[in-house]
Amino acid sequence: MIHLDKIDESELKDIQEYIQKHPIENNRYRPNVGLGRSQTWGIVSKRSMPPDLSRNSWRHARLHFLLMEFAKKHVKIPFTSIQVNENLQCAEHMDKNNIGLSYIIAFGEFEGGELTVDNYKHNIKYRPLLFDGSKQLHKTECFRGNRYSIVFHTIKVKEGWGVTKSLNDYEAIQQENKWVIKCSDGKILTKKVGLPHTLQGRKKPVKNDWIIAIPSYHRSQSIKTHTLALLESYNIPHDRIKIFVSPPEVETYKQSVPNIEIVPSVIGCIANRDFIRHYFSEGQRIVYMDDDILDISSVCDFSDTHTICETFKAENLGSETYKKQMRLPNLSLFLDYTFSILDKENANLAGLYPIKNGFFVKHRYTTDLRYICGAMYLERNLHEIKLQGMEYSEDFERTCIFYKRDKKVVRMESVMINTPYYKGEGGLVETRTVEKSKEAQELLVSIYPEYLKVIPPTKTKKFWNLKLKNVSN
Repeated sequence: MIHLDKIDESELKDIQEYIQKHPIENNRYRPNVGLGRSQTWGIVSKRSMPPDLSRNSWRHARLHFLLMEFAKKHVKIPFTSIQVNENLQCAEHMDKNNIGLSYIIAFGEFEGGELTVDNYKHNIKYRPLLFDGSKQLHKTECFRGNRYSIVFHTIKVKEGWGVTKSLNDYEAIQQENKWVIKCSDGKILTKKVGLPHTLQGRKKPVKNDWIIAIPSYHRSQSIKTHTLALLESYNIPHDRIKIFVSPPEVETYKQSVPNIEIVPSVIGCIANRDFIRHYFSEGQRIVYMDDDILDISSVCDFSDTHTICETFKAENLGSETYKKQMRLPNLSLFLDYTFSILDKENANLAGLYPIKNGFFVKHRYTTDLRYICGAMYLERNLHEIKLQGMEYSEDFERTCIFYKRDKKVVRMESVMINTPYYKGEGGLVETRTVEKSKEAQELLVSIYPEYLKVIPPTKTKKFWNLKLKNVSN
């Protein structure tokens, strides 16, 4: 670590004033780092493209200019990117996606807020510090007031991608009294016209055009503490949620959940979902969720930079920074992304990894024949879909019928749900028996013998079950 000379407050005045007038967006993609506002300017990693300029730079070209002017005078290390933080309380972490030294300085009207590096506190208020955040644990101590900080650093390039652009390829300039970014090829980037998005060329979904459908049975109270509480925690608007129940239960649900639309449907798992399918128009994007989901976990933040995904890789097991999984940071972002994958793959069914154990999941999605759990899945609505089996194997049948139609089903291998399968009261728990499970599985195998085989009961599992065969297109 290297302490540098104190910098006069006037050197950071313009940057601070800009941030105060244009607050930094919330830190949505790095929840393990801490709470607060934090975004990156300069070069960033992209989901499916080589590293390139962050959209923050052309959306806030004036701040890009101020940061680069500050760097010309004070930052003597090489860097590709600038992290801008506003009242960010960083938890202890290492920057695994960076390499080499970082330059950090804090400013504003605050008390406390030292940077602790390897258990040693450093006062960085107008006092720059050079340290290697990729190798040294660091965190922000508690503070009062408004604390800002900027970090000049170099990103680690993902294997297979080269840095084809550098900060020198972009310059913030004024054009017709507006700040814009001028590229080395002469192209101008503005707030409305930026670089191509990583999903450009795919069919672009309308933002939030999906609807959440929850079939429910005898769970008018527990649905509030399970699935609805989960959706509330993700700030999903109530008008995006519909609960489908049998007619005799409509009034009970309306009294229990007065702010969500209750739709009279029919009794039965398959019949209810078939009703839902025809309730919505052809092509409608539907997210089916059981009424007893407790939480959603992930090993991917679904950001453009995948900032924290390295933390969850199984090969890092045993390291100080390894974590098995985290709570999915942003449900809306995940749903938007998954539907974009369905569009890209020209598929109509997508699901999640069925077991909550981050050690076994992968940072990927698959399109071969894999089990799509019925507790939560996504469909591009098709009225032609009609299940023929029984209640206790409908998720296997749904997997097979969509795979047979599309020659693929999408499974998001990095996201898991926490739900009490066949436990508690209500749902299929009340009617499931060993005999019915045997009948359901044998019927479905007779319909899809090329895809399924029956698994008899064992000493630890009393119900009959199914297993998907290894199938290739």
